[in-house]
Amino acid sequence: MVAAVGGGFVAGSLAGSFLNVVAHRVPRRETVVFGRSRCPACGATIRSVDNVPVLGWMVLGGRCRDCRSPISSRYPVVEAGCGALVAMVAAAEAAAGQRPAFAVVAGLGHAVVALTLVAWALLADRGHTVSRVTVGTATLLALLAATVVPALAPLSVGCADGACTRGWQTCVVAALVGLGTGWLCGAAAGGQAQAACGLVGAALGWQAALLAAVAAGVARTLGRRNSGAATAAAVLAVVCWHPVAWAWAGVCRAAGAG
Repeated sequence: MVAAVGGGFVAGSLAGSFLNVVAHRVPRRETVVFGRSRCPACGATIRSVDNVPVLGWMVLGGRCRDCRSPISSRYPVVEAGCGALVAMVAAAEAAAGQRPAFAVVAGLGHAVVALTLVAWALLADRGHTVSRVTVGTATLLALLAATVVPALAPLSVGCADGACTRGWQTCVVAALVGLGTGWLCGAAAGGQAQAACGLVGAALGWQAALLAAVAAGVARTLGRRNSGAATAAAVLAVVCWHPVAWAWAGVCRAAGAG
């Protein structure tokens, strides 16, 4: 458990560092694949030792090593937040009592879904609308993964510990129902929440889509009407849904045995 959580935090913080690059460059139509990170103020290349997630910012005191211009605290916050997010997903999978290989595959898949939603939220916060092609591609990949990989099938299918006997057709239907539920319920929250809830539904099932839509609706009710806040609420649903579902499955098994 400790190793899974620690490894999840490290992997998540590295992913958060990349998402910071995505959020900075994509609205400027710059490549996210090539080119070293640079200081926005003086253009100096950021050294590798200074680019370590969270720690690099802390060592520099939140300022560029070359020009001493302040570096926004949002960078380490995103890195630490993504680290905590992936660590929580890893903890949920490890605590579910699944086969190790099954838990690793499920954890990776659900972490990717959560980090995709974080990327959409960061871009929305920068005023950038995620394209329909991007949303469609992410949703299609989630549908395919939920169909062909038992560990990533929607939880409503009941593929516990990798022993899925329902068939790929059942997985397809469950994923499509989840997608439709997410799109219909997410529409009430408006903006990017519809796409986010649809992705959650395709990956985790219709129950998770409902939870994501409720979270997005609460965010809107509290005054967070931007798409980024609604998408971030869907991220919370991804993290919370899996442990809740496995706990409920455990209760049902115990009741059946009794």
